[in-house]
Amino acid sequence: MDHLEEHLYKDKQGNMIVWAEPEEVPDYREAYKGYKVEYYDGHIYLMAPPSTVHNIVALNMVSALQRITNKSDRCRVFADNEGYFEYKNYTMPDVSMQCINKDGERELTVAVEVLSPSNFKGKSYSPLFNRKLARYKGREVRVIVLIDIENRVISLLEHPLYEKNTYAVGDSFKIFDEDIRVEDILNSKDLDFASLPLRRD
Repeated sequence: MDHLEEHLYKDKQGNMIVWAEPEEVPDYREAYKGYKVEYYDGHIYLMAPPSTVHNIVALNMVSALQRITNKSDRCRVFADNEGYFEYKNYTMPDVSMQCINKDGERELTVAVEVLSPSNFKGKSYSPLFNRKLARYKGREVRVIVLIDIENRVISLLEHPLYEKNTYAVGDSFKIFDEDIRVEDILNSKDLDFASLPLRRD
């Protein structure tokens, strides 16, 4: 791992960054298993491990999307373990849904991001996160879901216009005709549970 660490540096958001070739992504994924590894324009970004509340919210979204895939044998849901390569870029959503397209290929259809402080710069998204959103739009992902835990809202950006529609607790939204309640994703009991300290022996 030493040869991987020697060129790492941190940006202002606390992400660890290194200049590298796309072929080196698997090496960094293996060496930094607790981190989310992404690649943009010649640089590998190592995002800090997610919090407990982040993981719970992501799993709630997995459960919601599985209601869709249970009705179709053409789609499957993945949680933070499926990356998507394209030229000079490697993105990894917190949750994703792949569906089989007309050519018989799997493609990224729904991308879910559980937002963290590093995704923001002031009240706007950080340049890195905006780059990630641009990659999703470039792939023509049908639905981009942004989950803002701090403000208890969920936003949807849908192909082709990607206009942002935001829903609060008490609202529901649709993905492929499936009704999903914001409260089922941002459940107050889950958030309270995640705030409790974990026993350490």
